[in-house]
Amino acid sequence: ALERFSIPRFRLITATGDYIWVTVDVVLRERQPDGKVFYGTYRDITKEIALEAELETQRRARMERTMVDTIAALPSSSALFRIRDDRTILPESYSDEFCRMGGYTQQDDLFRDNAYGGIHPDDRAQVMENLGRHLDDAKPFRLVYRIITKAKTYIWVSVNYNKFTLGETQYLYAVYTDITDLKKQEERLKEQYDAAQTFLNSVSGTYLAAR
Repeated sequence: ALERFSIPRFRLITATGDYIWVTVDVVLRERQPDGKVFYGTYRDITKEIALEAELETQRRARMERTMVDTIAALPSSSALFRIRDDRTILPESYSDEFCRMGGYTQQDDLFRDNAYGGIHPDDRAQVMENLGRHLDDAKPFRLVYRIITKAKTYIWVSVNYNKFTLGETQYLYAVYTDITDLKKQEERLKEQYDAAQTFLNSVSGTYLAAR
């Protein structure tokens, strides 16, 4: 019986020092007393490998685009950020509900080149520091800060972050909850408490007489 087999793809160095991808089809040429002689046919498959890689890149890009579009269409008030190799984050998309929360539309300039552009200046440094500290974390985390609206006012938001990886790209998914009314209630309660504390301090050591 004719003996033949194939050697799977591997790289072969050329005379110029470059590498090419090849496969080898091997067939038994003759039998000798001290062994067998095989004949190998090399086939250059470098272009095929390059095409496979390009198709895989396109497939991943389509999958990522589908994921980005799906998140943008979610009913939650959310945003998707891409984590770059230098650990900076770049906005990928904002959901329609997120836009409505701030009075924007998808056609407005939503700080698409700067993930921190819409954060209150007094909160920005702390948010950047906290985000940087959590980027290596697999656990979800939450931050509270102020963001600007289209009307140039600020609202308080509670933001839940989740990090995930798709292909070779890391993403940060953020869900926003408007807590402005809650913050206003907290401020009123604090004012009432401070006023009561001031009054108590003013009458400390004073006796009131009733007739």
